[in-house]
This record gives sequence, C-alpha cells and structure tokens, in this order.
Amino acid sequence: MLRSMGIQRIGDPDVTLTTEDFFTLVRETEVSEDSVVHFSAIYQYLRPERFQPLLHRAKRRAAYGFCSTCLAEDEIPYLRTTWRFVDWTICPKHHIRIQRKCFACDGSIRAVRPCRSTYGGSLCFCSDCDNDLRLAPVEALSDKNVDAECEYQQALINTFLNGYCLVEGHPEPVSLSCFKLLQQCGQLERAVVVNRSTSPVRFRLRCIDDQLFFLFLPRTDLAAI
Repeated sequence: MLRSMGIQRIGDPDVTLTTEDFFTLVRETEVSEDSVVHFSAIYQYLRPERFQPLLHRAKRRAAYGFCSTCLAEDEIPYLRTTWRFVDWTICPKHHIRIQRKCFACDGSIRAVRPCRSTYGGSLCFCSDCDNDLRLAPVEALSDKNVDAECEYQQALINTFLNGYCLVEGHPEPVSLSCFKLLQQCGQLERAVVVNRSTSPVRFRLRCIDDQLFFLFLPRTDLAAI
C-alpha cells in the first residue's frame, strides 16, 4: 500500500518514514492527521541508527516479540508498542516470557507482511508459515522478583520513548544518548526500591570521583500502547 502512494523505501516504517511520508498517508488515506502525527511520534527518539538495536528487527524491517496469551484474549489481535523493544521480556499481565520467534518455523514476527494464505490475515498467525501464534507454549514465571522486573522494563521502555531520564537534584533531563553511554560503560547499577507503588525505578550512578547520584526513570502507564 505504501509503495502505491509513492513511498518506496519502507524498511522499518516506525523509524524510517519521513515527515513527508506521513503527510502522504494523510492525503492518500482516510486516517486523520491527528492519528498520523501521533503514530509518527511514538518512536521519534529512536530514529538515529545507534538506537535502533533497542528494537526487534529482521533484515532491517520491523519485528516484534509477542505474548501468546494476550493475542488469544484480544477481540481484535494487535501488536503492542512495547513488544517492539528487545528489553521488554516479560508480559506484565500474565507473567510469562515474551517470545521473539514463531515456535514452528523460528521466523520473526513482522506486522507489515501478512500471512501468505490471505492478504491482511490476522496478526495471530505467523507471516512465514501461517502457524497460530496463540498456540505457542508459554514459560510461566513464578519468581518473587517478577513484579520488580516488570516495573524495571516498563521504566526502561518509557525512557526510550520519552528520550530522557532524570538525575536526583538536577533540573536538566539526561538525554537518551547519555543514558545509553552510561549503561555501556558499566556506570549504572540498579538500586533497591523499597516501595515500588510510590517510588520510581532508579539507578545508582557512580561518578569518576566516587560521588554517588541517583538516576530516575520516569513512570508512565504503557498498557494502552
């Protein structure tokens, strides 16, 4: 459909479509401008190539993890925004491990490529082999730390989507670039959160001179996206 509108280089549309491409969608479809602007902004901070490894991809195309139980419960199956992220590894609703591949053919889960049997086929089926993803065996997690891990991954993904986090006592936000650099250099250590219901997820940031700061990841409900 995108190619029929003159949008040739699709790749991973979440991070490669330009502003001009999105306005082409407004002109050529019945999708409202507000909706197009909203969806075009979701991954705006992940457009630089250095951040794209944060997302599931298959041959430079958009790919997803999935929760088979979520798909089975959906009246109209859909792929969650959070499922695009490599760091989203646990379904917070069902406490089962997020799966990254079709359990039958080991193919990647791609939203932009419908299953072969019918154009526009249900997202419940693998785009390569038509296998029903709702039947995937699940790995239930009973560890007492599952809730903490779910909150941690939610804070991480929220930071990626917002493009910043905060340092205790400093008014200026810390950019996503800086956050990833601190992670890669091993300068961040997860801190214990005593009361998860009221406290944001935080990291200990130990500086070169041994000063200790707390770096906070903003809290946002991601259930709706």
